[in-house]
Amino acid sequence: MELHDILCTMIGKGATDLHIKVGSPPGMRIDGDIVLISDCEPLLAGQVEAMLREILTPQKWEIFSREGDLDAGYSVPGLARFRVSALKQRGACAMVIRRISSEAPTLASLKLPEMIRDFCDRKSGLIIMAGPIGSGKSTTLAAMINQINETRVGHILTLEDPIEFIHPDKKCIITQREIGSDSRDFHTALTRALRQDPDVILVGDLSDVETISLSLTAVETGRLVLGTVNSSLVSQAVDKLLAEFPREQRPQRRTQLSSALVGVVTQTLVATVDGGRIPAPEVLVVNEDVRDCIRDGNTFRLESILTSGSEPTTVTLEDSLIRLAKEGVISSATAISKAKRPEIVEKALNSVTSDSDSNADLLNKGKETGPDERFIGLSVNL
Repeated sequence: MELHDILCTMIGKGATDLHIKVGSPPGMRIDGDIVLISDCEPLLAGQVEAMLREILTPQKWEIFSREGDLDAGYSVPGLARFRVSALKQRGACAMVIRRISSEAPTLASLKLPEMIRDFCDRKSGLIIMAGPIGSGKSTTLAAMINQINETRVGHILTLEDPIEFIHPDKKCIITQREIGSDSRDFHTALTRALRQDPDVILVGDLSDVETISLSLTAVETGRLVLGTVNSSLVSQAVDKLLAEFPREQRPQRRTQLSSALVGVVTQTLVATVDGGRIPAPEVLVVNEDVRDCIRDGNTFRLESILTSGSEPTTVTLEDSLIRLAKEGVISSATAISKAKRPEIVEKALNSVTSDSDSNADLLNKGKETGPDERFIGLSVNL
């Protein structure tokens, strides 16, 4: 079976991911489970290598041969676009291929909170998108870029490894650069970016001191910078940026970061009732308290600011899970199981159920006994 046939099967079955390795038929992830393609024989080493060579450019094949790992984008005209994670295992080639939507998502389609839309209106500042690998950071950032592209006029420059979503020019001119193909690394690309008249810069990986430093410089020159960090907590995301700098520089960098940062989003993916997945974000909008915490080295307090409920400019994971469950997007059981503080989610959802039951009882009583003047004009939403 050829690569194109396997990808067609993947699309036809509605799979999100495809696993290709030597000694096994290709496996597809469908509704969370791995299902083997039954009419395909176990793949040989030469077959898998030929498939990977079909995907990678000669330059990327050389990098993969040397390093043993590589991410790349791959498009099949008329079929779909894919993100390919190539690797070596037991000395042989293997890959995991994820289907990417041909169109960038919208904030509405991801049901993201209004605060993230507000971030897209900012003219300058640093926005950190955090979460573990595979938590949908790239998808949420794509929705933010799409929002800016539809509502503002300017130049958006993205630095990605690899490019996943293709953004057509709408109100903005969009330049998308793939690390490894269009530029050597994030540091080099970002150095050049400051001379390329961007209004908005997306940095696909804030993981080294040069890239972080240049991102802060870009903010100080009036740009809006969106960057990703692999971290599951707000405080950890901020700490990871600062930890890249030498210890003697950190006081100065804390001050610089506290001034540049406008918001941090962390998210996890949760299963929807229809078999898909959707992000459940936490959002921290930077205010003076947050700036003081960062500047004074008290980043551990950021989690308490986020979860205290005293700030109207925060969204906790529990807030997102409760909202998605109330809207019927995810089940109550999923919301409770994914929460850091499940008792809060359970109480909120039980309260909704109790209120609905009480209103239903009142409505039924009215039907049985006739109008009661105490309930005349009562609006009951079932």
